[in-house]
Amino acid sequence: MGLNYSQKNFYQRTEIPYTAYTPEIFQEFVDDYITQLNRSYTPVNSIDQDLIREETVRIYHQLSDSLGVHRPPHKHPRVKTMLFTPFISMVGVTGSMGPFFCEFTLNGDLLPVNYPATYAHELAHLLGITSEAEANFYAYQVCTRSEAMGIRFSGYFLYWDMYWEMRKDYSRKKNTPDCLNASDRKLSNWLRITRRIGLPSIALWSVLCRIGYMTFI
Repeated sequence: MGLNYSQKNFYQRTEIPYTAYTPEIFQEFVDDYITQLNRSYTPVNSIDQDLIREETVRIYHQLSDSLGVHRPPHKHPRVKTMLFTPFISMVGVTGSMGPFFCEFTLNGDLLPVNYPATYAHELAHLLGITSEAEANFYAYQVCTRSEAMGIRFSGYFLYWDMYWEMRKDYSRKKNTPDCLNASDRKLSNWLRITRRIGLPSIALWSVLCRIGYMTFI
């Protein structure tokens, strides 16, 4: 894993100049993001694993040079379902990257709307991205460029939690009922699961973290 993650930082890889945060720039991003999120909405009721894999691999190849990320090594990167999904769900982990065999896993409780973006996020780790923020960035870039409507919406939906707490009242006014309902379903799903949290899941989490077995989303 150390060799996999041994590379230059994002700005060195992409040669994109650093831009300092300002409230004005952030607000401009939020306004555009909400607009695109609303426009991209589509009901996502099933998981088409083959389509998600094909689209994700295709777009990572397209973005490789401009955004400084390795190309997928082959057309069929294999993702596995987490063996301990019930326990992992209790602590809210949605995916992982295993360092010993360079394989990534996804939580079996993922909602269809969250699956594409989480797949793209974990694949970013496999391609050498260590930062969780960068993995989210690549997942966003990949999914929102997809021609498949469900994958595109999943990409925009990925950033929901990141600005929701900062702009809760604002986003309630700006988002469509469809997007708000999708968010409520996601929240209800994870609240239902995490209410089952207990000592077994905490113990498992502690063991996995201590042995450094996984890089978690």
